[in-house]
Amino acid sequence: MTFLTLNDALNYHQKRYQISKQLETIVTEKGYQLIEPDHLENYDRFTKINQRIKPQSMVKIIDTDGAVRILRPDITTSIIKELIPKWNNGLKLKIFYNASTFLNTMENIQEQKQFGIEYLGDDSQKSDHETIGLILEIFNTFQLDFFLEISHAGFLNILIKRLNLSDDELKIFKTLLYKKNRYGLNQFIASNLRNHPDKDIVKRIFDLQGKTNLIREKLQNLDLPDEIVYALDELNALEKELSCVNCTFDLSLLGQFDYYNGIFFKGYLMNIPQAVLNGGRYDTKKMGYEKSVPAIGFSFALNDILKAVI
Repeated sequence: MTFLTLNDALNYHQKRYQISKQLETIVTEKGYQLIEPDHLENYDRFTKINQRIKPQSMVKIIDTDGAVRILRPDITTSIIKELIPKWNNGLKLKIFYNASTFLNTMENIQEQKQFGIEYLGDDSQKSDHETIGLILEIFNTFQLDFFLEISHAGFLNILIKRLNLSDDELKIFKTLLYKKNRYGLNQFIASNLRNHPDKDIVKRIFDLQGKTNLIREKLQNLDLPDEIVYALDELNALEKELSCVNCTFDLSLLGQFDYYNGIFFKGYLMNIPQAVLNGGRYDTKKMGYEKSVPAIGFSFALNDILKAVI
């Protein structure tokens, strides 16, 4: 960020410090403890877990042993890498971080400040509801005009498995979903899913948003597998628990990372085009670890929050 005067710069950094302390106070009062994740990731391991992240967007360095490392594009992956090898069965852990990710824009390297939490070892709906409630508390504490989109990875994961797409077809399908490209999706259906029994679900996928009862109405005439019905039930329970007027549900929503396996979400603020909040439920086994530890977390783009506040 560029400032016209020294006073502007000092005021900005003071305000960011105050907001960070407020965020830390909110989460520490709920039992979260600070962790400082490693800056470096193994390139091969990270790209295997997160196949949709473009390699050219990563900041690469060559280690002294000749191995390719990257400055972390994702903090959750760094935290899990550190904790899971030391994990004890039955443990429940609440942690938070105030750290940075790094992005190569091809023009420059951007450092993106993030504040977030990870709640590990609990796979209950209660922890899902508690996490979303914490997000709402943070938005409301700073009196931000927000909008929260919520989905369930179980829906798309099961649907994709049933579609049995090739690797190339899957990349195209996910890109169409991510860009909300209805015209392109219709062409994809005509070319690849003309006779598939789940064709009608895919055709309606961009309409599966709003309140959960409305989504159910749009799916009521279709033969849904039990796993998709279960995902819808989880979203319905979450909606009843939260009673959030600024929340909506969207089954076509695609997470930033491929490791989500339960509810996940994106948060937006007025006049900021990209999401300022990302997060969701995942399991470490989906990240390539033998040990299965359920977890849920989220991260706020700290600079965007700061812009909205001041």
